[in-house]
Amino acid sequence: MQKILVISGHPNLKTSKVTKIILEKMAKALPNTDFLYLDTTYPDYQIDVAREYARLVRYDVIILQFPITWHSAPSLLKRYIDDLLFYNFATDSKGGKLKGKKLMLSVTAARHQDIYQESGYAKCTLDQCLYCFDIIARDARMEKLPNVYIYGMGYSVHSEVTKLETLTDLHVKKVQEILETGKTTGGVKPPITILLELCYQLHSKH
Repeated sequence: MQKILVISGHPNLKTSKVTKIILEKMAKALPNTDFLYLDTTYPDYQIDVAREYARLVRYDVIILQFPITWHSAPSLLKRYIDDLLFYNFATDSKGGKLKGKKLMLSVTAARHQDIYQESGYAKCTLDQCLYCFDIIARDARMEKLPNVYIYGMGYSVHSEVTKLETLTDLHVKKVQEILETGKTTGGVKPPITILLELCYQLHSKH
């Protein structure tokens, strides 16, 4: 049975509603799973790199659980990743210590899904916003699993208990399904790649 590590990148779980519920449901639904809470483990942002090296190598699957923050990951999670990559833990010339492990993003978004469309306000999907994680996985020679999102989780939904329970149940079930099937993704094209391809197509017609 694969060993799973869920890393919570929420900056303050004490004030969280949705992420906290998802983590609690993951603890019940995912066997052989441990949790790392960055907000309480590293409140000062001083990452113990050696300690985290020793932690990560023990797991087969790493799930990053976080709220989308300014169309990206929270700063503490970014710091965690930057520190580990900076010391060549994942990307050294021999393939890195994370080679062959699986990476998944489990993300909560306050805004609705129609915002994160190429035709919407953000002009890109969340897969495209978070494409850097696909590149990180590739650099670390990890197997990238599909991202799982839960949208519309702003403050207005926090009082809708039934809706919140249903949506978080579906979210965790989706995470389970991906872990069980081993379904992987080939990655999503970032916006700049789409733009370059479009320019090429237009140019070739003239």
